Amino acid sequence: MNIDEIKTIEDVYKFMDNIEYGWKDDEGNLHINNMKDFRKKIEFYNSIFFLKL
Repeated sequence: MNIDEIKTIEDVYKFMDNIEYGWKDDEGNLHINNMKDFRKKIEFYNSIFFLKL
C-alpha cells in the first residue's frame, strides 16, 4: 500500500503493519528490528534521512 492510497483509519493500520524500526551504526550497517549494541554503535541522523531509506 502506498501512502497516497490511505483513505480510512483501517488503511492507516494496514500501512503501519509494514513499518519496521531500525538504526544505522557507526560502520554504516543497518540494523532492522534489532537493538543489539545500539548504545555502543549508534550514529544519529534526523528523521527525514530514515524516511528516505
